[in-house]
Amino acid sequence: MTTALDHVGKAKLTLSWRVRKQVMFLYEIDSDAIAAHVPPSLEAMEVRPGVSLIAIECLHYYSDHFREGYREFLEMVLTVAVQPDLSIDMPVPRFCMHAISVISDSPEFVEQEGHLLYTPTELVPGLRMEFSEDGGGVDIYDGTTPMVMCRNTHPNPPYDHKVLWGQYYTNTNGLQQGIWRWEGQMFEHMKAGDWGSFHPHPVFKGIDLSRIRGCYRQMMAKPETVTDVRFYHLGLVSDRAGSRRGE
Repeated sequence: MTTALDHVGKAKLTLSWRVRKQVMFLYEIDSDAIAAHVPPSLEAMEVRPGVSLIAIECLHYYSDHFREGYREFLEMVLTVAVQPDLSIDMPVPRFCMHAISVISDSPEFVEQEGHLLYTPTELVPGLRMEFSEDGGGVDIYDGTTPMVMCRNTHPNPPYDHKVLWGQYYTNTNGLQQGIWRWEGQMFEHMKAGDWGSFHPHPVFKGIDLSRIRGCYRQMMAKPETVTDVRFYHLGLVSDRAGSRRGE
C-alpha cells in the first residue's frame, strides 16, 4: 500500500527506522579545523565568520528491523553542517549535514547503510551508550574507552511532537545526496552549562578536538516512544546538477 511518505517529490523512500532513544548535539568548531572534511562542491554553514558546526548524533534502535527477533542496536554519527540545496523538491530543510564518520554495533546496519545511502559506516562491536533517565544526554563508549559525553544542560525537557526535514550528503562513492524526514516527540534548547567532553578516538578522523569552542544546540527525542526516521536517496550530486541545467 502506497502512503504519502513513500515519496518526497520524485524521490522514493529508501530506508525507514524506528528509534527508541536519540540525541543530537551541535558544537561550534573553527572552520579551518574541519575544512578537509567538506567536499569542494559543498559549503560549511557558519554561525559566525570562521566558526562552523559539527554534530554528534546517537541513536538506539528498536528490535525487529532486519528480521523478526533481531536485537536492538546503536549508531553514532559525526557530521558537519553544510548549506542546503534549495532546488530539491521537498519541504524547507531544517538541517543539512555531510557525514564524516558513522559507527554501529550492528553488522547488518553497517552493510545496508553503506550499500543504500553510501555512508562511511564502520562496525564497532564495543559501541556502548548510557542514556540519561530523561533521554536528554548520553555517554558514549567503545568498550570501556570514553568517546563523547553529551550532557543535557536543561533540567526538565518539555517534549513536543515535531516533524523535521533535512538533507544529507555522503562521499564514499562520489558525492551522494538525499533527503531525511524525522517525526517524534522532541525538545531542543541552547541553555548554557556543563555540556560534556570529547575524548580521542578514530571516529573523529583526525579532527583536532581542541578546536571545539562549545556546545551550540542540544536536541533530544523523548525516550521509550517511537521516533520515525526516513531517508530518500537522490544519487550523485553531479547527476542532479546536470539535470537542473538540462544536460
